[in-house]
Amino acid sequence: MRLFRGHVRHAALALCGLVLVFEMAAKASPYSDFNAGLALRMRDDDLAIQYLSKALADPGLLAAFRPVALRSRARAYDREKKTDLALADYSASLALMPDYNTYMARGFILFHRDNYDAALRDFAAAHALRPDLLDAPMMRARLFVSRDRFEDALVEANELIGIYSRDPGAYAMRASVYRGKGDFDRALTDAAYAISLDEDAPDGYFEKAAIYEDQGKLDDALDAIKDALRKSSNNFDILMKKGVILWEMKKYRDSESAFAAALKQRPANGYAALWLLIAHRNAHGDSDVGDALKDVDTVTWPAPVLAQLRGSEPPDATLAAAHTLEGDRRDQICDAEFYGAQWYLLNHNPGPAEALMAAAVRDCIASSLERTPARLQTWK
Repeated sequence: MRLFRGHVRHAALALCGLVLVFEMAAKASPYSDFNAGLALRMRDDDLAIQYLSKALADPGLLAAFRPVALRSRARAYDREKKTDLALADYSASLALMPDYNTYMARGFILFHRDNYDAALRDFAAAHALRPDLLDAPMMRARLFVSRDRFEDALVEANELIGIYSRDPGAYAMRASVYRGKGDFDRALTDAAYAISLDEDAPDGYFEKAAIYEDQGKLDDALDAIKDALRKSSNNFDILMKKGVILWEMKKYRDSESAFAAALKQRPANGYAALWLLIAHRNAHGDSDVGDALKDVDTVTWPAPVLAQLRGSEPPDATLAAAHTLEGDRRDQICDAEFYGAQWYLLNHNPGPAEALMAAAVRDCIASSLERTPARLQTWK
């Protein structure tokens, strides 16, 4: 009997302990939810959003934690492509506490929504908070290039070099601006200087390759991109550029290998998938790439272009979607035109391809992967 009573007593104490733990958890719930939301980011964004939303709904959450919770939930929404919700949270977080990374993240969304002036303001605000970092002014320069505002981009690039006079990326950026202006001599000078500052950095080599490619000097372009790959063998952008240059040289099998390597680096990337399909079709005459595209994103742009290229329907619907879907419409229109032309060429109908290719030369931005191939490709 004494033993039984002892068990009852221990059980009662344990029950009281559990009640106390639950009471403490209830009192600490906003902080527990906040910490759980932070811990779950990227591992389970849906669950992270639930915890962070619960924490934010609780008036007991300290004011100092609110901008962090909003920023963290915004990033989760951003990764899930829920950009309206992400924008709202980024803005609410910034209203409570200015933050470099939050300005940059909101700027990216605004840029991809064609809201260029607001994006420029966010990048400027980020730079004001962290003038020691290159990312924000670099993004302003790239945004200007993407709108063909080369003089504005040049001002930004010159300011970059004035602050970061020994940074090869700043000179590679200005080389890109000069390339967009068609000033290839100055562009090559800056690319060469970028290489001299750091022979192990790939930026200068990449830009040198792009300059030669724009000039139609494809052997020189390939040599430069091989130099870049020796510095950064698994760099996605360099592998893609190598594939495009080889494709322009009509070395389709080698081009296919480069795009397959790029897709291996980013299995969800739609552009690597598009180019792999085109190069494979040019090399082999069919579209059978096995399971290479099994992990490719089938939802976000350029998914509609990829679906069209893999199917039998002409590009009309894709062109219409490019004008209406949310996103960087200039890039989307460029894609629909260039890859639409490829669809016609691959289906042995060169007539409609000519007008689409000319439109791509006009509409694709200077730094895009598609403009130079559109200009160099012959369809007659």
